[in-house]
Amino acid sequence: MKERTCHERLDFQAYVDQQLSGPEQTAVERHVRECPACARELERTRLFFTDLQVACAVGRGDLPTPAEIDGVMARLARSHPVPDSAATATAPWAAWMTGWGFEGWRAATVGAALGLLLLMVWAVRSPGPLPRPATPPAVSTPAPADLFAFTLSAPPSQALGVVGKPGAKMATRGHLQSGTVYQLPSVGKLYVTFKGENRLELSKQARFEVAGTRVRLHTGDVWCRLQRTGRDIVVETPTGTVTPLGTRFYVEATPRATRVTLEEGQVILRTRTTTVSLKRPGTLFMLTDGTITTEFETRDVAVQIPNSHLPDPRTLERPPQADSLQDGY
Repeated sequence: MKERTCHERLDFQAYVDQQLSGPEQTAVERHVRECPACARELERTRLFFTDLQVACAVGRGDLPTPAEIDGVMARLARSHPVPDSAATATAPWAAWMTGWGFEGWRAATVGAALGLLLLMVWAVRSPGPLPRPATPPAVSTPAPADLFAFTLSAPPSQALGVVGKPGAKMATRGHLQSGTVYQLPSVGKLYVTFKGENRLELSKQARFEVAGTRVRLHTGDVWCRLQRTGRDIVVETPTGTVTPLGTRFYVEATPRATRVTLEEGQVILRTRTTTVSLKRPGTLFMLTDGTITTEFETRDVAVQIPNSHLPDPRTLERPPQADSLQDGY
């Protein structure tokens, strides 16, 4: 059944094999961002060639077994018996050369076959390269409970709440605990650092939790500015996951859709049915049915702001100082 209905003629195979020129590749990527049908067709093409590469790969089962090698060696020995050593030793040098002159090509063939078989046996039985000795890390790894440190910027009457514990109010500074669902107040922002140098900014009364290196955003939004050490962060939402590759991006989670806006770098969006890699600045939506699209009804997203009005990235460089938490409210 042909699902694709777009009439644009695109060579997806050449694109996957990286055989297109720069302008042609740009044209394909631009069209795929605008056409969901072609985006799904490109993803199917990628998966097909990935499966084909795995199916055609040479594995250990394609190499001969030791029993098969022994059988070949036995047949060679029967076909080319070794001459009697005593007769060979007593024969004159000239006679020995004459006797082997006609059969020399056969000996060379046997030697080449033996060398090839020995090489194959070595490839099967030889161990891999010796592991390098482990070196201690230059920087100490923080404990899991200290991965996420937060600073709340809100009026004195507002505090970070814990879902399921009415009346519980946390301090304006501390560490987020794994498995605890937090609720931002109606006014204020939460500045979070991951491993000391990666910045996250949550707002819009975000409800979220952390688990290991994952940030589960139930509702609300989060701005992320990540360094190399933040590439193991994964943002989970009700409709899918966002995996960054050292980048700046924005995620807004609602019950019906998740909006992902990439400012710099690359992110990978995954739903239960679709996987899309966003490599250029732009916006995609992950829907509850598993599709990923570039279009969505504006009333289903809490806020629709053009890229020119996005928050200043400099606000993510570092959280506010302690004496400025209450300013501006």
